[in-house]
Amino acid sequence: MEYGDFMEEYVKFEREADRLEVFIIRPLFSIVIGIVVAIYGIIAEICLIIQWFVVLISGERNEGLNNHIKNYVEYLLQIYPYVCNLTDERPELSHQKMKMYIER
Repeated sequence: MEYGDFMEEYVKFEREADRLEVFIIRPLFSIVIGIVVAIYGIIAEICLIIQWFVVLISGERNEGLNNHIKNYVEYLLQIYPYVCNLTDERPELSHQKMKMYIER
């Protein structure tokens, strides 16, 4: 199965933009997203430090800590297109599962 059969580009170019969305709604929603990301980021940073000690002591990664850090990175990938004016589609405030791939 080729990647194109089940994958689609996450951020696509959109020529049309809603001025009301950009001028009023986006700044307010971005503040809310910023608060959520800050709290989530603090928790992810704590997990990262704990994970560092776990690897240092045992030589293995903890799957639960690893998943939480990965979920934080996925959430950032979900909100950045909206916050950076790449799309008018508002992201969910909660994390939505997604797969990350690097094309080689």
